[in-house]
Amino acid sequence: MASGGGINQSIFQEIWQLNPDLDRNALSSRIVIFPEVDSRDGPPSESIKRCDIALVGVPMQLHLVKGEQYNMEILQQDLIQGSGIGAAFDKAPTIFSMDKDIKIFVYNRRRKITDTEYQDLVERFLKVKGPDYKNPRK
Repeated sequence: MASGGGINQSIFQEIWQLNPDLDRNALSSRIVIFPEVDSRDGPPSESIKRCDIALVGVPMQLHLVKGEQYNMEILQQDLIQGSGIGAAFDKAPTIFSMDKDIKIFVYNRRRKITDTEYQDLVERFLKVKGPDYKNPRK
């Protein structure tokens, strides 16, 4: 969960270059891409249910102003707090230290995310966005 200039989903797709033992094609086929821009992509998608391992940038890495990428922020918050969909994940002891005081935390899914947890996530997203928000996926 990162969508900044330095750390983002595209960079995670290229992580195989750091370890020659990783098969480039096997890794790229397993990456789950998430919506990143509220006005373009809408609320978090159900793709979160397919995520077995979440890499979370802290502090949150954004390329737009805070609140315009809430679909990423809400996922990060749930994982860090262990609430909502984050209750389905356990925090691993592995931490990757990046430049500029950025850390990447690892979360492993220990059980399936329920339909109720996912619907709650979407409802919380829409509540924060307010009644004037135009969901591009509707």
